[in-house]
Amino acid sequence: LHEVHTSTDKRIAPERLDELCPDWAERETFLSGPRELIDAMEKHFADAGRTEHLHTERFQPIIGNGGGDGSGGTVHLRVSDCEATCEPGESILVGGENAGATLQFGCRMGICHTCAGRLRSGRVRDLRTGEVSGGEGETVRTCINTAEGPVEIEL
Repeated sequence: LHEVHTSTDKRIAPERLDELCPDWAERETFLSGPRELIDAMEKHFADAGRTEHLHTERFQPIIGNGGGDGSGGTVHLRVSDCEATCEPGESILVGGENAGATLQFGCRMGICHTCAGRLRSGRVRDLRTGEVSGGEGETVRTCINTAEGPVEIEL
């Protein structure tokens, strides 16, 4: 077992497999994680002719540009009375963090709902699908939605 803490250590990458587990090609490998990691490992296993040994689980479709960038906008985050600007294609979570707000998050890909808040006004675009919605009281996950004009969210 190799415990990796990505807050202080580099993420596991295909080029580290020989170091971490010299007989990786002979083992069954089960993988779940960020899209980039899964994509890189799938390529690595395919290049080695070992695809049948890699078992992956993806929780969410690709986030970003699947639904277009939208128009962006200003977001008023009621939790900290912070005003943030979301550039087109930028999630509300990232826009808020860039503005200095400390916002709750977990997976950053829409799975865990830790970042969810209540929409008070405005419209949002789902970065995965491009769907635009906006009803007062609607639950909005800030990690997968961007602003479509002025937005107010209670977190």
